[in-house]
Amino acid sequence: MPTSRCGRKAATGELPLAYMLRIMRDPSQPVGRRDDMAKAAAPFCHSRLSSVEHSGEISRPTVIRAPAVSATLDEWQAEYVPGTKEKQ
Repeated sequence: MPTSRCGRKAATGELPLAYMLRIMRDPSQPVGRRDDMAKAAAPFCHSRLSSVEHSGEISRPTVIRAPAVSATLDEWQAEYVPGTKEKQ
């Protein structure tokens, strides 16, 4: 016999989250009820992003460099594919 609270509830019947997900996925249920179950279950399935306030200075700026546009595939391969410069 499970000793955890969830284990005891699972042994005696359906867990609330399982119930909400079952109703949400049931196409025979009214759309409004399915929407309500999705809203109620979402916090248990998908965590929220939390904001973090940055304190201090950035020690090194981030620089993103995009490669130059190549006119042809051969030019791109010559520049970015290892070993192709020697072949040509």
